[in-house]
Amino acid sequence: MLKQTKADYDKDEQELAEDKKTFASKDAKIEDMADQIANLKKQIDSLMTDNKRLQTELDGVRKEHAPCADLIASLRKQIASLEAIMDALKKKITDLEEENQKLQTQEKMEKVEKRVRLGAAAPAPVPPPQAPRICGVGMLLQAHEGYDELWVTKLVPGHPAALCGQIMVQDVLCAVDGTPVLGWDLDAVCDIIKGEEGTPVVLEFLRGGHSVPYKITLQRGGDQLWKLPKTNTPRGDQRGGSMPPPVVRGGAPDYGFSVMRH
Repeated sequence: MLKQTKADYDKDEQELAEDKKTFASKDAKIEDMADQIANLKKQIDSLMTDNKRLQTELDGVRKEHAPCADLIASLRKQIASLEAIMDALKKKITDLEEENQKLQTQEKMEKVEKRVRLGAAAPAPVPPPQAPRICGVGMLLQAHEGYDELWVTKLVPGHPAALCGQIMVQDVLCAVDGTPVLGWDLDAVCDIIKGEEGTPVVLEFLRGGHSVPYKITLQRGGDQLWKLPKTNTPRGDQRGGSMPPPVVRGGAPDYGFSVMRH
C-alpha cells in the first residue's frame, strides 16, 4: 500500500473541488438547455394547435366555396366553347368575303365583255372639279387724288349691283362687311369685295344730300369687280356729291383712262 503524503492529499482535494465546479457548471448548462427545450416544446405544441385550427378553417372555406370553383370551371369551359365558335364564324366570314370578291370581279368582267361584244362606246370622262369662281358684284369704282372717297361710276347691267335697284352712280363706298374703307387703296378695297361666287358681301354707301349711309347685302356673281385708276381731276367740295364731269369725245364719255379688270 502506497503511503500518501499531505501534499498529495491536498492536491487531490483541489482537483476534486475543481471537478465539482466543472460538473456543477455543466449541470447548470444542462438544466438551462432542458428549460429551453421545454419552452420550445410548448411553442411547438402551441403552433401545432394553431396549425390544426387553421387547417380546419381552411377545410371549411374550401368546402364553402367549392360550388364557386365548380361554377368558374364551368364558365371557363363555356368561354372556350364560344371562342371556338367565334373563330369558326370569323373563318366563314373570311371565306364568304373572298367568294363575294370573286363574284364581283367575275360580274365586272362579264359586263366589260358584254359591252365590248356589243361595241358600246367608252363613257365620257368625268371632268375634274373646278375651283370656286372668284367674282365681284358688277360695279365700277374710281378714286380721286387728294380724296378718301371711292365713287361708283358704273353698274354693269344684269349683275348684282345693278339688279338690286338701290345703288346709284356717284354713291360713295364707305364700308365692306363692316370694315370702313375710306382712305383705303383702290386695289385693297376691290380685293375684299371680291370672293367666291354666290357668297354674300355687305356694302355700305353714302349718297349726296344724305348724312346717314345705307347698307345692302349682295350675292357675289357675274363678272369681276371693275375699277378705274386714281385720277387727279379736281371735283366739287361737296362730299358725296357728283363726280368730276368726264371729257366727251365722239359722243361717248371718256375719263382719260383705259378701263381695267382686276
